[in-house]
Amino acid sequence: MLAGTLANLAGGNVSITAAVVAADAIPPIAELLRSGSDEDKGIAAQALEGLADNNDANKAAGMAAGAILPMVELLRGGSDEAV
Repeated sequence: MLAGTLANLAGGNVSITAAVVAADAIPPIAELLRSGSDEDKGIAAQALEGLADNNDANKAAGMAAGAILPMVELLRGGSDEAV
């Protein structure tokens, strides 16, 4: 899954994370979180978590992309990927 690959590539590296975000990757990852399979949704949630880690601007970008409600719905749905 490409969302996971992008997050793993960034791996906490500030420069790579910035490049991923500058490439406007957060909105399509958030879309995957809304419309993908349960597995894809879990991977997208993990990718957004990695990109937002210790970065308020990326947290705000995820929120602006509409990622909060799908994450809550994923948790409520009990997907294996959500735990």
